[in-house]
Amino acid sequence: MTWAGRESLRVVSRSSAHTAIAAARDTNAALLILDTSLIGHDAGVFEMLLMQAQLSGAVLCVGTPEHRASFLCHGADVFVSERASLGELVAQATRLLEAVKDPALGDSGLRRPARTVLELGPMTIDLIQRRVFVRDQRVMLRPAEFEVLVYLALNRHRLVSAPEIVRDALGAFGDGSSARNQLFELRRKLRDAGLADAIATERGRGYRLVL
Repeated sequence: MTWAGRESLRVVSRSSAHTAIAAARDTNAALLILDTSLIGHDAGVFEMLLMQAQLSGAVLCVGTPEHRASFLCHGADVFVSERASLGELVAQATRLLEAVKDPALGDSGLRRPARTVLELGPMTIDLIQRRVFVRDQRVMLRPAEFEVLVYLALNRHRLVSAPEIVRDALGAFGDGSSARNQLFELRRKLRDAGLADAIATERGRGYRLVL
């Protein structure tokens, strides 16, 4: 099959995380798509398997929103909610396949160490400790606000809609108007920390983190 400009693309399916990661290693796969439920949503096991396999390709994980940060910390390049549509999953996979040079790969071709910190201009997001700093000043966020900020940070290349935030970032914390409520509080706290225009809004379309 042909996908993302790659001809004769071969798709291999496995029923366990261990065999899937081993197959990705043995076939030098360009992309591994992994259901995190196959390893009980255990990011530590996931990282161990990745380190043992030394994959050269990108890794896309699918799972529940509350596990996003931990899997991104431990080696996943992209995390997609299990509630996402097939079209969204394909779009994310295609973006990884089309990348000329995946930022998760080093010059050696092996995956770089897991990301534990996101640095965006004056903002630092510690994914392990779940803390946020702006110019060394701690910004105190509630759990739901932190999830929204991480989601915006990881998707800062595009607009994200309120329904996406509810589904993908707040699945463990609420629904309905909670996205707008969390964005309101997040904006207020970032403004108090000196980032007055960190979250841009395009009416009727969505939100974007601009740093």
